[in-house]
Amino acid sequence: ATNTTGGDNLAIGYQAMTNANHADVDRNVIVGNYGGDAIGTATVADSVFVGYAAGSGVNDNASGGQTLIGSQSGLQLTSAIANTAVGYKTLYAATTSDYNTAVGYSALGAINGDGTGANTAMGWDAASRITSGVYNTVMGTGALNAADAGESYNVAIGGEAMGSIDEGASGVADSNVCIG
Repeated sequence: ATNTTGGDNLAIGYQAMTNANHADVDRNVIVGNYGGDAIGTATVADSVFVGYAAGSGVNDNASGGQTLIGSQSGLQLTSAIANTAVGYKTLYAATTSDYNTAVGYSALGAINGDGTGANTAMGWDAASRITSGVYNTVMGTGALNAADAGESYNVAIGGEAMGSIDEGASGVADSNVCIG
């Protein structure tokens, strides 16, 4: 890392945090090749990136407080706020979506809506194709995994729960509850 003015940072890995250079780049832990490598002069603080290219795109003053653990987790995040992602390619496509929690292989992998997302997805492939939905709570392998647009305000709990739901041309697949 070349950060010469920030403090209390730990960067381990090839090109990890390599471009960080601002006095307010503080209290970050970045472990993995290319992790946090786009921070530059942004005032990113209080973030944890662990894994190959985790948080690689983070480069905005408002994007601190991220926890991204897993290879390519949060790979394209730029200015998002307060996301937590654990697992391979979790929050992979997100750039500016805020307040999401994704746990499991590819959970919320396609989410990329701007601003408040506030989605929670836990499980392998959980809500992995939603792009702009908000306030979804999804738990279970493959739950809500056919939804591929703005499906919102859904609760899907259980393996494959709402797994074939997709708003498609109707534009309606919101405010559902499915358990089991």
